[in-house]
Amino acid sequence: MNRLGLLGLVASALVACSHPQPQPPVSPLPADKPAEPVAKTDAPPPAPAPPEPPKLAPHDTTIDAPVTTVKLGAPGKGKRVVAKVAPAAGGKTPIELHVDFTATQNGQTQPTPTLVLRGDAEAVTVDKDGTQYKLTVTATDTHYAAGVAKVPQLEAGLAG
Repeated sequence: MNRLGLLGLVASALVACSHPQPQPPVSPLPADKPAEPVAKTDAPPPAPAPPEPPKLAPHDTTIDAPVTTVKLGAPGKGKRVVAKVAPAAGGKTPIELHVDFTATQNGQTQPTPTLVLRGDAEAVTVDKDGTQYKLTVTATDTHYAAGVAKVPQLEAGLAG
């Protein structure tokens, strides 16, 4: 094809594109017939919402206080008296409880991460036999020691 033929082909394509064919008029829909919705086929269906974790009920248990002894390095001078410390009923204090344990199955011991529970301890009753606390856990965390593999199931359980 020579240059003149190619130039004619390009010119005819430009002319054809610049003069669009007239479109037939669009008739409006009658008032009693609503427009039909157009279904999109390229959009993925919405993902189902994840199920909510079950609500945990409060747990009530008694933990015996450890017996502690204090040995004075230098007794000093003056009268010796027993020191007693007791909180006021209704008083709150922030706490951080670290729980270490190991799992044993089929004679094999597997180390686990340290569970960290953060929250508030409220003194409910204070009497001569001791203090009863109400512990409210507001946050959880894990601390992994060197050589302890991460446990995704544990992390997911603590997130709930």
